[in-house]
Amino acid sequence: SVEKRISELKKDAPQQHDPSDDATSSSHNNIRQSSNKLMPASEVLQRIRWDPLLQPLASEFTVQYLDRVEEKIKEIQFDAANDSISGKERMYVFALPEHRIESVKFRQRLVWDKSRRLDRVFGSMNGDGVTIAAVVDNYEEHASLLEKVKEQEKLRNTAEIISRVQQIMASNQFERFQLLTNKIRKNVGEISNDVVEDYILLMLDLFVSEENQSLDSELAVNELEALDLLSELVSIFPEEHL
Repeated sequence: SVEKRISELKKDAPQQHDPSDDATSSSHNNIRQSSNKLMPASEVLQRIRWDPLLQPLASEFTVQYLDRVEEKIKEIQFDAANDSISGKERMYVFALPEHRIESVKFRQRLVWDKSRRLDRVFGSMNGDGVTIAAVVDNYEEHASLLEKVKEQEKLRNTAEIISRVQQIMASNQFERFQLLTNKIRKNVGEISNDVVEDYILLMLDLFVSEENQSLDSELAVNELEALDLLSELVSIFPEEHL
């Protein structure tokens, strides 16, 4: 059932066990004796470049690599032009030194990762025999299940945050907090960034009000603590409002 598969997806977090792998694993029993060596990034990129199945989807792959100047992981589209690395290679990902490539994604799904020893392109190592053909075929199902898991996590986190807020607010202040928060959440698609900003400022005032500070010296919060709590609270809103 969908519920069972969602449960399986949660169980392996943060590695994010892929429920769609369970659906396809039986068809890969013959290739589960996968290589005990991770397929190199160069082979993965060449597969995307030349496989007739993947060529029309090339722009939907991204490559995550180590930028040696900024010393951080960056992401670039697979078919991006090479406009900064010397040499004759026209595609950026092929001009990159292979050792700087960390992972590859198909849309939002990780299909190759060096540190996790994961390969869902050829099915080697922790790819467990699942190949890119199965990933492409089952992507929509995977994305739908993952979205349900994220929504469940969001609801659970929101409940935990509201419980913490209740501990540091006087009862009448908490009622006001609930009223304003529910109003924002129910109309989140229609509110402006200014409304969210005003909400946050008002919540900050409620957190550090004299009435709340007099409740319990151990539970009272200062402005920095209130801001920290608010940073978690605003996670209930879509990113475009943050």
